[in-house]
Amino acid sequence: MRPQTRRANTGLNVTMTLPATPVITTAEAKTALRVDFNDDDDFIDALIESATLYFQKKLNRAFISQTVIAEWDQVGYEVPLPYAPVSAVSEVAVVDYDGTTTALTSGTGYTLRNGVVRVNTNLGLKVTYTAGYGATSATVPQPIRTAIERMVINLYDRRDDTVENTNIEEIAMNSLALVQPYVNYK
Repeated sequence: MRPQTRRANTGLNVTMTLPATPVITTAEAKTALRVDFNDDDDFIDALIESATLYFQKKLNRAFISQTVIAEWDQVGYEVPLPYAPVSAVSEVAVVDYDGTTTALTSGTGYTLRNGVVRVNTNLGLKVTYTAGYGATSATVPQPIRTAIERMVINLYDRRDDTVENTNIEEIAMNSLALVQPYVNYK
């Protein structure tokens, strides 16, 4: 018998490792920017990282394989994992009120389907998993790579604007249409 959802999942805290490789390289960004000097390489790298983090947050997706640790204070029966696509789950553990963790076994303690963990507890939960399309940038869908590249171009072109006149949402607007099909609504 399937237990009913007891309450909403509350108190989510997410920790992610940085991916081993960037979604677009400095060389790819410099080609798109038509920059043939090395003075701005660190700045361009920072823009690539910022654009990647922005789109990961907007889409609720990891692009390059990353370890994600998601912790909830309380959960219901179904717990959507915050970043997709899920490629592997390392650990699912119940967190008791005193902070004690008890590992669960796949199949008997929890099930995972389409990025949703199903558990029979109303306590806290800690899930450690790998999310992302793969280990290299070649596995990331091209529209996502293009959106990041376009945002880097826009940010680079506006690098001399004052902070008050720069709205990140406005800059990203022309790239959001490219990535709309990849939004993870869970």
